[in-house]
Amino acid sequence: MLVDTPQIGYPAIAKQAWIEGTVRLVVSVDSSGEVTKAVVARSSGNQALDEASVGVSKSKFSTPVLKKKKKRRAPFPLCELIVDVAFQFEKEKK
Repeated sequence: MLVDTPQIGYPAIAKQAWIEGTVRLVVSVDSSGEVTKAVVARSSGNQALDEASVGVSKSKFSTPVLKKKKKRRAPFPLCELIVDVAFQFEKEKK
């Protein structure tokens, strides 16, 4: 399935403390292509990173392939996606 992943801003508190981590999410998508639920399956170990991942995924993930079909919403998720969201600082290039 084609999924457009959103740009997730680095939480300011984590950025100031130089905290990096990866959050694993389980994202449920309905038949209209909308995210119905996003939960942390594996924490980064930092609450700010976890919350940023869940908040953005609920509002900004999209599945354009499903949206084009314009189906009615089903009362159950069409699929669940496992998404790893990495928060890392860019390494300087020499």
